[in-house]
Amino acid sequence: MMSFAGWTFFGNCSYTLAQNGINMIFNVFGGPIVNAARGVSYQVNNAVNQFVNSIAVVTTPFSVKSYASKEYDRFFSLFFITSKLYFLIELLFTVILAFNAKEILHLWLGQIPEYTIEFVILVLLQSVFRSLCNPLGILFFSVGKIKQQQISEGIILALPIILSYALLHFGYPFYTAFLSMIGCEIIRILVLSLFAKKVCNLNLKNYAVKVLFPCTICLIAFGISYKAMFDNPSHLGLQVLATVGTCVMLVLLMILFGVSKDERIIIKNLIKHKQ
Repeated sequence: MMSFAGWTFFGNCSYTLAQNGINMIFNVFGGPIVNAARGVSYQVNNAVNQFVNSIAVVTTPFSVKSYASKEYDRFFSLFFITSKLYFLIELLFTVILAFNAKEILHLWLGQIPEYTIEFVILVLLQSVFRSLCNPLGILFFSVGKIKQQQISEGIILALPIILSYALLHFGYPFYTAFLSMIGCEIIRILVLSLFAKKVCNLNLKNYAVKVLFPCTICLIAFGISYKAMFDNPSHLGLQVLATVGTCVMLVLLMILFGVSKDERIIIKNLIKHKQ
């Protein structure tokens, strides 16, 4: 128990230090204006994450129980489903907020601080990639072996501090710091997947086909839709229509490419349990 709590504490400290380190770097190179924009973007992101993290409340006990009962097929099925649910919900919120960022922020803040819109979109996109790491964390938690996971995450979380400082020091725009964070999230997914194969016997081929492939298709579809919106600015009515249409398209793509018949049954059971 002490070992488990200790490594969890290490991971939480790494995350906190990384966030504070980025704050200090932004303050040095951009001052309070940039930090204010970053603060607003993370307030928006935290509100979304509070909803998304509620999925873990439902799925984690089932995962732990399945592994303890040696029901390994069900255990990994839950992992695949949770990964896709985390990802899809994060992406849907990102669509809603990214397509209507200016209007939502203006309604909330009145006067929008400089850089805020770009930061909000990039932070949400970072959370989309991070959403694939959360179920991997549940995987390690269920197995009860979190040492390698926490150490690797601690190291990867420190990388954006170094990269952000270097980018801003050489005069790159502030948004490139968030691009470095997104890049580190992708590295984090790959590293945790490899450790999960070693520690939790995760089948990487199944993970790639059942999770990464449909998620990549949805990301490409989001990118195309967002570029079309950006290249053809429109009034609020068309933005709302494009938002709804894109959300429906992403759900259909995930169902078509990412959800099997057996997984649909498991999802229905999880929804009934939540109710």
